[in-house]
Amino acid sequence: MICPIKANLRRLVAQREVFRKKDWSLLAANHEKSVFYQLDLSDAAESFAKDKIVLPKALPEDNPLMKRIHNHMFRSQVMKISGVAYKEEEQKGFRFVAGEGLVGSVLGSKSSSRV
Repeated sequence: MICPIKANLRRLVAQREVFRKKDWSLLAANHEKSVFYQLDLSDAAESFAKDKIVLPKALPEDNPLMKRIHNHMFRSQVMKISGVAYKEEEQKGFRFVAGEGLVGSVLGSKSSSRV
C-alpha cells in the first residue's frame, strides 16, 4: 500500500540547513567532547564562511597543542574565505608549530646516535 502523505522536500531541505548551521556551532563550542577538530576542517571552513557562522573562540592554553594549532588555522581559513584579514590568525597557528610546538620541541631536544 502506498502512503498518501507526501513530503515537502523544500521545507525538509531548509530545515536541514538550519539544523546544520546550529550543529556546526555546537560541535565547535563543545570541542572537548566532540570530534570537531578531527573533521575535515577545510570543508568545515567553507561551511562556516558560506553560512556566516560565528567563529569558535581561540582556545585557551590548557588545551592540547595540536588542537590549538587546528583552531588557529581553522579560524584563519574561515576568515580568508570570508574576505576578512586573516594573516594575523594564521601567524598565530604557525608560531605554535615553529615555536613552542612541533619544531620547537624537536630543536630543543638533543639527539644522540648509537651504532
